[in-house]
Amino acid sequence: MSQNIDDYKKKFETDGFVIIRNIVPLEQINNIYEAIFHLLQKYSPEITKKIEGDKPWLDLKFHQGLGELQESEPKVFSKLYDSLQTHSIIQRISNSEKILKIASELLKKSDEPLSWINLSNTPVLFRMDEPRKNSHTLDWHQERVSYEQNNDGKNGLVVWIPLQNVDKEKGTLDVCVGSHKAGFIEPTHSGSYGNIQDTKKFLSDEIANDYKQQSVKMNMGDALFVSMLVIHKSGNMDNANKFRLTATMRIHNTYSNDFNPGRIRFVEST
Repeated sequence: MSQNIDDYKKKFETDGFVIIRNIVPLEQINNIYEAIFHLLQKYSPEITKKIEGDKPWLDLKFHQGLGELQESEPKVFSKLYDSLQTHSIIQRISNSEKILKIASELLKKSDEPLSWINLSNTPVLFRMDEPRKNSHTLDWHQERVSYEQNNDGKNGLVVWIPLQNVDKEKGTLDVCVGSHKAGFIEPTHSGSYGNIQDTKKFLSDEIANDYKQQSVKMNMGDALFVSMLVIHKSGNMDNANKFRLTATMRIHNTYSNDFNPGRIRFVEST
């Protein structure tokens, strides 16, 4: 990593994001899919009987089965989904020393003795976005508006990990290159996320159009490190035929003077 870290830092400082290739072991991702299959088996054994192979979670019917459960029994699907939010195999990602060390290097200022042991990271947020539906996609925004652990946003970053290959046709992220240099921008309008009406957190197309926009192409095992201040939005899922599975971490520098610790509360599944 040492020979590449300077290149990573330069890219992060210039564009506000950098892709680190092959940082998440494929075996770990396979274990996540297997865990999802076992939960699907628990909540709907009839559906899993239709899925074949030694690794049935690799079958397209696995994704179709998830869609069938979501459509026919949404409350049961919610229990499966919520079970994954605290699942140990997914939360293991947050303990990756490789990820934390790169994050510390990207966040480090020249006068700080920052190391990976001085970082705070939120629990991994796991998402399963349904193919050919965009009801849970998010418009242009900055992460800083929702995560205030570092007041100005400069001392935090997001690690976004797709658990399959993604591109413009398969629901990747769209980012505004270099937009982090503008600092925090006051949101222009409210929006919705699924059935939830959100508060004012989003930015207009006019603001985003001031920047070069890039759809980030990534492979399974890659991770995107992106500044809390980069303007970005969810990619389009219209042409996807599988659920888009992603794991996301928000990492903050606890050593910075503006670090503001928070607490996590339990909310029961509904």
